[in-house]
Amino acid sequence: MDIKPTVHNQTINQGKTILVVEDSLTIRMQVKDLLEENNFKVILAENGEKCLEILETLIPYAILLDIIMPGIDGIEVCKKIKGDAKYESIPIIMLTAQGNTENKVKGLNAGADDYLTKPFEIEELLARLQAVLRTKTLYEELKSANHKIMEQQKSVIEEERLKVLLQMAGATAHELNQPLMILLGNIELMHVSMDEPD
Repeated sequence: MDIKPTVHNQTINQGKTILVVEDSLTIRMQVKDLLEENNFKVILAENGEKCLEILETLIPYAILLDIIMPGIDGIEVCKKIKGDAKYESIPIIMLTAQGNTENKVKGLNAGADDYLTKPFEIEELLARLQAVLRTKTLYEELKSANHKIMEQQKSVIEEERLKVLLQMAGATAHELNQPLMILLGNIELMHVSMDEPD
């Protein structure tokens, strides 16, 4: 992995936390420095277990996840993350030294959003990270818009329901009004006939 000049367009990255899960201390620190130079907040984990532990208290904006690590490998970690509704929308970029098709397919089938083979160019890492972040932003906007539409639908349905209930109440009152008027008329006739002397 070559360290190259920082790409400076990243007010967009300000405050976005990236979880870097990598067993190689050297790569972990290089990626951390690169991301921090580009205005990301960075959390580090040296293995899959630590990654899952961190997720219990923090939901990062994205995860860079090594595949081959001691303990739980990256494929299993990815499956666990994507299998949990709380975390499934977190973009994951798999990192590995093995660039064969089989590993790429395993990672993508486990739910990874992208795949990067080590050693990688910094520009490519940043470009892929920006791509998954754009996708996540669009997903969140779509989810928010969908929520608003559902709320509006509920409101419209409730308004229609109330209109129907008022119409039914009006129709029922009208239907009850006629027999009640007849009944009142009959009561008045009885009252008048009772008041008249025989």
